[in-house]
Amino acid sequence: MYSHLLLAMNNGGQIVGAGAASYPSVAILSDGIGDQDLNKLIDPTAGATLREATGIDDSGQICGWGYDAAGNLVGFLLTPIK
Repeated sequence: MYSHLLLAMNNGGQIVGAGAASYPSVAILSDGIGDQDLNKLIDPTAGATLREATGIDDSGQICGWGYDAAGNLVGFLLTPIK
């Protein structure tokens, strides 16, 4: 169960933001049925940690911020594979 900070919604009803079962938060995608930790949808060998999703467009692209493997603050753009 996540506590939520919901930041954006597209016309398809997908919602993005940050969620946390404990500190620190993780970037999430919610479809009204359940929440997905976006970190589980990226390559784990990259070493990135997605902390907050701040936007989603109608094609499902998600932007936000997190940290790279070296701990640097970075922006991200996730594009769904169709």
